[in-house]
Amino acid sequence: MLQTSEREKALKTFGGNVRRERTSHRISQQKLAKLAQLNVRTIVKIEAGELNIRTETIERIQRAIGCALSRLVDSNASEMVKIAACERKVARQKHPLAGSQRVACAFNNLNRGSSA
Repeated sequence: MLQTSEREKALKTFGGNVRRERTSHRISQQKLAKLAQLNVRTIVKIEAGELNIRTETIERIQRAIGCALSRLVDSNASEMVKIAACERKVARQKHPLAGSQRVACAFNNLNRGSSA
């Protein structure tokens, strides 16, 4: 678990990265909010580093901007987002493997670019 100062730094860094990628792709905050199905105030707070965000929100923003996840988060956080996405995907489907084996299988397939 991140300490408060580490969490604040991570949120500020992520927010700055979102702003940088959004502006480099010439996307307004309003358009990003619409594409990511978020409120404009949410985008403003994320870019200011003032809002804790879920992995689902990170994924929505990443898809809406159309950039690599690594452009928004550091490599450790990127892996955590991928793992969380795999956990959600596995939870929605029946899979012959149990628990962590299912997640590992989905994660490996995600890294190879195929669907589990």
